[in-house]
Amino acid sequence: MRLGLVGLGPWGQIYAASLAKRSDCSLAAYARASDRREGAPPGAQRYESARELIAAAGAGELEGLVAATTPAHQVELAEACARARVPLLVEKPLGLSAGAAARVGQALGAAQDPAPLLVNHIHLQAPAFQQLLALVRSAAADGDPLVA
Repeated sequence: MRLGLVGLGPWGQIYAASLAKRSDCSLAAYARASDRREGAPPGAQRYESARELIAAAGAGELEGLVAATTPAHQVELAEACARARVPLLVEKPLGLSAGAAARVGQALGAAQDPAPLLVNHIHLQAPAFQQLLALVRSAAADGDPLVA
């Protein structure tokens, strides 16, 4: 699977390093606000803007995108990916307000056959959190007044 990355700051660097270790996917392209070359993923094509990267993904050159940008830029990216039907993993939080996140939901709702959008929240997938969630659900099902 060929992926694109928007943002090469600290979180973007973590995503790039993680993808470099995988055999089932690769970081094929990236877009960053500056034209600095340091920290650029080796072998990945640089796009001048996130819009160009989204267009490339929408044209089938990439199977999905990862957005490791500031919350102020995430909503615009997520809306554009929804319109282009491009799968997106966006780092938390999605936007700076509930209204901004709702705009993304509206864009996804308006899209025919919308692509997946995942807001990465590491704790949601962590085994300890999953166990805690199961315990809370079990206690609630048993009528425990502390969790009901």
